[in-house]
Amino acid sequence: TCWNSGGVSAAVTNIWSNQPSTFVPTDPSSFPVSIPPGGVLTVWIDFCPKGTGDYQTTVKVYSNDPDSPATLQASGTGY
Repeated sequence: TCWNSGGVSAAVTNIWSNQPSTFVPTDPSSFPVSIPPGGVLTVWIDFCPKGTGDYQTTVKVYSNDPDSPATLQASGTGY
């Protein structure tokens, strides 16, 4: 979930994964997406492992925020 704590609308311009075939950003599916002040945006990332084992990725959310991109780590286990 992306939360806009600022006083003006935020424009999310892209969501990127360094393993796009395993961690697939699926929603939102088009950009830009506007988040009003105090609003939230739910981001969906599908986990599609190609086999068993542990997987990790870096996800970046790009926006018009001066501190963009926001970076997070995601992980999953394939069975």
